[in-house]
Amino acid sequence: MSGDTRRVLHALTLLLSVVETGGQTVSIGFYHPDIDAALNARTTVSSRHPSVHSQLQAALPSSHQNVDNLLAQGRRLPRNHPPVNPFAVRRPPVTFTVSVSSLHVNVNTAFAGGQVLPTTHGVVQTMMATALPTGHPNVDTILRNPTTNPLPSWHPPLDQYVARRAPVDLTVRPNVSVGYYHPDADAMFAANTAISIRHPSVQTMLSSVLPSTHPNVDTILRNPSNYTMPSWHPPLSQLMVRRQPILFNVSVSSFHVNVTTAFAAGQVLPA
Repeated sequence: MSGDTRRVLHALTLLLSVVETGGQTVSIGFYHPDIDAALNARTTVSSRHPSVHSQLQAALPSSHQNVDNLLAQGRRLPRNHPPVNPFAVRRPPVTFTVSVSSLHVNVNTAFAGGQVLPTTHGVVQTMMATALPTGHPNVDTILRNPTTNPLPSWHPPLDQYVARRAPVDLTVRPNVSVGYYHPDADAMFAANTAISIRHPSVQTMLSSVLPSTHPNVDTILRNPSNYTMPSWHPPLSQLMVRRQPILFNVSVSSFHVNVTTAFAAGQVLPA
């Protein structure tokens, strides 16, 4: 049999297969590897791959072996088997992005370094729900366990799915004015020191510069031990402007009690 004859018969086999199955196809991602090339290279399919047999079951002849088992074994196709690529329809590339701070960590670097997604991070699965293919593993589970969930070699870079907002220019926005003796905010947070319930609302003070997805600042500062500041977050002191020290004083008698000592001892100011 000549090569041309074999190619014609092969094409007819493929055509008949498609006709018999009613044109049954499987939707795959734009970046999915070439299936026939992978099969010819005897590349095994990851155990996390969605079941191919389930997706093609309606089109497979009853005598066909379980496709998932064949793919897991890295088996080559029989000579008379039609190419598999025509049974897969590639979706357009995902152009969806999530808006993040200009200071957000590089997702590719963080994932490659085994950096775990903080528990206080927004739900990425929800953010990307409209763009994820059916059967995609839960994104938050992956990002919270990066070392046990390596990305496939063909997976697009994660950072291409984030769109960084323009940096906040604090030089043209009103910073928070604090007293000269105000404690160091970064040192307080690092020491898990909560702000007083009598402290003015920091959320309100910073509302003009906070991104819409930022957690409530007052909740964080009143429970610092429950939150971890991202490594890329700007120092809190950068958001504050200290006023000059107060040099005003009141002239009193030489016999006036020491105010610091009296206050520390709970001495009440006379009526």
